[in-house]
Amino acid sequence: MSPKKKKESFKFNPWILVSVIAVVLLAGFISYDKSPTFHNNINFVLGIEDDIFPEVHKVKLTVLTDPSLENPAYDLNEKVDSIKEELELEAELEIETLDINTDKGKEIINKLNLKTYPLFLFDKEFDETELYKELTGFFAEEDEYFILRLQPYGYLQLPEVGNGHVKGVLTDDAAVTIIEYSSFSCPYCAKMKDVFAQALEDYPDQIRFVYKHFERGGVDQFLAHMSECADEQGKFWEMHDYIFDNVSEIKNSDSESVMNIFATQVGLDVQLFKNCMSETRYAQKIADHTQEGYSFAITGTPGIFVNDRFIGGAIDYESLKSIIDSFIP
Repeated sequence: MSPKKKKESFKFNPWILVSVIAVVLLAGFISYDKSPTFHNNINFVLGIEDDIFPEVHKVKLTVLTDPSLENPAYDLNEKVDSIKEELELEAELEIETLDINTDKGKEIINKLNLKTYPLFLFDKEFDETELYKELTGFFAEEDEYFILRLQPYGYLQLPEVGNGHVKGVLTDDAAVTIIEYSSFSCPYCAKMKDVFAQALEDYPDQIRFVYKHFERGGVDQFLAHMSECADEQGKFWEMHDYIFDNVSEIKNSDSESVMNIFATQVGLDVQLFKNCMSETRYAQKIADHTQEGYSFAITGTPGIFVNDRFIGGAIDYESLKSIIDSFIP
């Protein structure tokens, strides 16, 4: 009879468990290294307190566009993917694409007085994200949305003459209306002064030219105020031309000297002009023009509408003439 074999007892090896846990955690980090929820749960379990992975926010993005548009200027999906990539470590992004031609799309357009498409509409949770804090100046806050205006596919509205300064045909009968959003400190806008002057000379009975302010900072508001205060004395266009022709003189002069020299050269009552300047009477008008420009997705100067066609930047006279001719039978 053979001897009985002694039954071996199982010995627990803690290093095996540690190894298994390590493998699971490593696999998790490899698979979910971009999930803030995963990281925050791991940090909680391990008792780690840090700010590497921010609080997760639930953000809704409404993409307002026209899905039926053929051959759009760029791929909107790429911009959506870029936003998703930027927010992936701090937000769970819910995306809704909304057609501008639907009742809901039209309701939002009317409610927010939107003028261009496509648009990104973020809900209020978006202001808790680092992306918003870094790029606040690029977003317009309207109602319950933060709006990011993209390069337009098209326009839902067109700018109106409003309280802009008009030259040429003074009525709505003009075959061509040119509206320029401009800055007196912009060298490209200065070049356009002569281009528009030539167009008005060549098409005296067909063009209405409208000047609106687009403040970019620096001396822009000061110069815009000078033109508006000159307008009180009926000399907006004289000051408009003089500023563009002599803006370089401002760099090395104090504001008092500039006001005296420019007002005298344009033929203004200097004291009335300086009184107007000291009261900054037109700050709101200048701000309103600028905001209107932003609402049409203008981000630089000059921004020009020739009827329903937008031109971003300066162009030569022959190019402008070609566009004008396309609107004249």
